[in-house]
Amino acid sequence: MPSSISVKSGVLFYTGGLDSTVLLYWLHNQGVRLRALSVNHDQNSKKELMCSAKNTSRLAVYYSVCGIDAHNIVNNHCMVALSIAIGHAVANEMEAVFFAGHRDDEEVPGFAKDFLTGIRLAALNVSQHEVKLMTPFSSAGKADIVTLGAELGVPFDDTWSCEKYGTTHCGICNGCATRHAAFELAEVDDPTKYM
Repeated sequence: MPSSISVKSGVLFYTGGLDSTVLLYWLHNQGVRLRALSVNHDQNSKKELMCSAKNTSRLAVYYSVCGIDAHNIVNNHCMVALSIAIGHAVANEMEAVFFAGHRDDEEVPGFAKDFLTGIRLAALNVSQHEVKLMTPFSSAGKADIVTLGAELGVPFDDTWSCEKYGTTHCGICNGCATRHAAFELAEVDDPTKYM
């Protein structure tokens, strides 16, 4: 796990999930001047956005939601969202975009980083403002992230991992399964209510 951060400002791509919420709290604890950005597409649940709003309000972090009509790009929503976050960072003259991708994360394809490097370089070309893409948890497993979150006092019950987009975690989808397994591996009590 990272022990410190080398930049002083940045935009966090924030999903309201466990990983990005722990990253939010860790960056805040490091004294990074943050703007958190969520992307609301057609499969986002209200719970994700509610969790995001709660946690950013709790830490007094500037929070905004960008709405997109994403019927045909849901599978690539991470890349779309990170591209928007890079533009947001350029517009606000911030040093970095933070993403909570980690060692166990299979959601983001391998080419995403190369794609985003291209977007970052294009932004530099247009604005002369360089933005770093930073993934502080890239060498950590999900259980490591849970352990860090517990140390930071992250309110895990105000995070959302379920892929079913209901009002309660279903307990059977991949998001719920990996969440619960991470708590067990970390030996941290899981406060999540599953159906």
